[in-house]
Amino acid sequence: MKKKLCVLTMVTVAALTGCSNGPDLSRLDNSLAAQYVADALLRNDKNYDESLDYDHSLLQATPAPTPVPTPVPSDSENGESAEKTTPGSEGAKPSETVESVSMSDIYGVSGIKLQAGTYRTMSSYGSDFAVCTAKKGNKLVVVNFTVTNTTKKKKQVNLAKVKMQAELLSGDESLGSPLLSIVDGDLQYFNAKMGGGQTKQGVLIFEVSKSTKVNNVKVRFAKGSKEAVVSVR
Repeated sequence: MKKKLCVLTMVTVAALTGCSNGPDLSRLDNSLAAQYVADALLRNDKNYDESLDYDHSLLQATPAPTPVPTPVPSDSENGESAEKTTPGSEGAKPSETVESVSMSDIYGVSGIKLQAGTYRTMSSYGSDFAVCTAKKGNKLVVVNFTVTNTTKKKKQVNLAKVKMQAELLSGDESLGSPLLSIVDGDLQYFNAKMGGGQTKQGVLIFEVSKSTKVNNVKVRFAKGSKEAVVSVR
């Protein structure tokens, strides 16, 4: 009898320790499961007088699945036409009109003129103090801008406080938003004291896949109901 039980236990343990994609069992779980299977198989053996001694309360039954409620068919499925709200009807909000403005106007800083310049593709951009490097398999698209104080007085030009959204366009395809960087001149954090008539360089850096073809490049700026789409060379 001991020999039979030993063989049975070995087979049971081998079955429970094989490769599986299911959850891993703890040592206690394996032990309880092995005992439970051995007990279940030996109950009908005429030479087996007693069941194995283990705590049955630790073996939890598999919970019954929660019933999924049957979806209620909509009015349109029952052949009844559902009421639809059309633009301009009562309770509907009319679509907001987007106003196209210049880059200077959308930033709205008095006495400051902003213009788009050229763009370049490269693997990294910046200085030893602040450099932006593309991830493996990607490249940077660096777009240059000019920021000019058109007045005769010194001005503190803070473009960082202007909550602006920007995206790179290649033709009509959007290539994403600019990276957040601390490179010199990043328009997202531009905050500099400028003398009357002085011009400084600004920049936005975008990251795209190396396989992306970049042509007919534009940058779209959006703030509220206004947008400015500027072309770069």
